[in-house]
Amino acid sequence: MFAEKEFIELSRKFVCLRLETYESEENQERVRKYLNGKLANTAFVVLSPDGKTQLSRASRSPTMSFSRGQVKNDELQREDVLEAMKKIASKYSAKDAPSKALVPDFSSFKQALNVSSADQRLLVFTVAPVSLREMQREELKKLTGDSELRGKFHYDTASSSDKDWAAVIKNVQASSGHFVIYPGEFGLDGKVVKHFPLEANVAEMRSVLLKLNADYKATEKPKDYSEHLSKARRLGVSYSNTMEYGEDRDGDGKIDSSRNTRRRR
Repeated sequence: MFAEKEFIELSRKFVCLRLETYESEENQERVRKYLNGKLANTAFVVLSPDGKTQLSRASRSPTMSFSRGQVKNDELQREDVLEAMKKIASKYSAKDAPSKALVPDFSSFKQALNVSSADQRLLVFTVAPVSLREMQREELKKLTGDSELRGKFHYDTASSSDKDWAAVIKNVQASSGHFVIYPGEFGLDGKVVKHFPLEANVAEMRSVLLKLNADYKATEKPKDYSEHLSKARRLGVSYSNTMEYGEDRDGDGKIDSSRNTRRRR
């Protein structure tokens, strides 16, 4: 559903957040709060603009949150979700233009690269002195809020913990600027396909980014999750999370063991 055009267009009426659950203890606690102390690798909830009041049930998916309880097929469940989201959106009108929205940022470059690979998007990674970062973010708003670029790239700004980012990236030929990175197949490496200096003209960047995205989409084959996972296992590829990976479905505060998980299934 998330990839459907109608859902994407409707989602633009919301501020959409995807928590990096296995990179932050704080984010894990947020998920537990909405799932009655449990931790799952997927969760969904709609909040009011105050960021506190729930406008939907918290569950594992939009379908479960907006379900009316009847047994329905996928198409009817999809219609329920879209109808509920339209109803919520109609009650909260935007107070500013999309171009004023905050520039997306990840907890770390490592996470940004991995998510970019999973979502099959090019990553725009900004490296700038602390004194210039806020100004750079303001300039990038002209790109992230652009109607033709919105949702087509991931963005991240380097922090002090990202000092070794270039160790896994090919073709890095500058120490600062905006680096457009083609993420590797498993999100553990990548290569720079374009570099813009910090003082680059935003209009020129926009034109180049549109071309890069078109070329990327024309050559990048959509990933099949099962095949991708099987290949990673064969090659011994693994991604190390900051937090322990897994779910806590009994809500005891500890990640469930694989044995308990198999028993429940």
